[in-house]
Amino acid sequence: MEQGARNTLYKLLSTVSLLLLLGAIVLAPCVDATVSEGNIELQNSQKRRNNSWGAGTHAVSSEPGQLVRRRLAALVSPQPLVLPYHNGPILSGKNNITKLYIIFYGEFSKIQRYTVRKFLRSLAPPRHRARASIPTVAKWWEITKGFQDVYGESVAQLLIPSGEIQDQMYSRGMNLNQTDIEALVLNSLTTFDISARSLYIVVTASDVAVTGFCQEACGQHGYLYPSDTTGGQMLPYVWVGDASTQCPGLCCWPFANLNYTFMENTQDEPLRPPSGDVGADGMVINLATLIAGAATDPYQNAYYEGDAGAPVEAAEACRGIFGQGAYAGYPGDLRQDNATGVSFNVIGFHGAKFLLPWMWNPMTFACAGQA
Repeated sequence: MEQGARNTLYKLLSTVSLLLLLGAIVLAPCVDATVSEGNIELQNSQKRRNNSWGAGTHAVSSEPGQLVRRRLAALVSPQPLVLPYHNGPILSGKNNITKLYIIFYGEFSKIQRYTVRKFLRSLAPPRHRARASIPTVAKWWEITKGFQDVYGESVAQLLIPSGEIQDQMYSRGMNLNQTDIEALVLNSLTTFDISARSLYIVVTASDVAVTGFCQEACGQHGYLYPSDTTGGQMLPYVWVGDASTQCPGLCCWPFANLNYTFMENTQDEPLRPPSGDVGADGMVINLATLIAGAATDPYQNAYYEGDAGAPVEAAEACRGIFGQGAYAGYPGDLRQDNATGVSFNVIGFHGAKFLLPWMWNPMTFACAGQA
């Protein structure tokens, strides 16, 4: 074959190969999000890995960012993410009120306890509603108002902290599993009211090891099966751990650097946490994610996408998104305090600053930070 003919054939084959490669990339299911006109819409969301806690529990994955091909966004037709309703109950509360009971297990600093308390206190609307231009924790929670059950009832909008236990003596040791977490909730029922319309929260200290923590999950939400102790009710609960010493890059991002070496375009330095404590603000992020999941899918039969054993729920559907323009390794455009340099996206009780994950809005079928 003459040299000119060989060159022509080579160019033709190279062009065909390039077109096939582009086609494979565009059709690949690894594209999780597209950025269009400032709005982020998720598609083909990666389902969480199965966790070792079994039935009655659901985990927040320790993977804080999805691998997103941002430059290919224009080549993919955006599809709205839908979390189907499976006709199960939600936490509609009693008279629109859900009581929150919290158990601090282990030793926490005053800042850590105060930060968690302030966040929980911020979920209910303040007496004097903030200006529309000010993003608040309450308006973030207001997104859940769009989740309704078969009776037309919405998720309760008044979340009221109603009791606290501090177990500083590590009553069940420093190595816990699901049985231990549930035992802590069961034991608390001698102090707290017993109600399936309430939510029980367990927070474990940085020196407490919990099965699956930092490996499969940053926290869990689940429920206790009916028993004499629970008054024959299924009681929903949430557990999160302080990951500041065990896995900050997995469960405290973006206040700690990601642990992934393959991710590109990640921020050079971790953000400064509003409270000044990486563990405290990391717990707030995971608490927000899990409380939203527990309220909209308390028994794994309400609002979720995918398999019931590894469901994608309200806030988890928007994993890694904290502001406009978010992509893998970048949380999005956030607010920054000029005096302290801390990063945040909402204001809470007594002006406290928090960074909360965006949540799927059932009214718009897209991720949002405010109702």
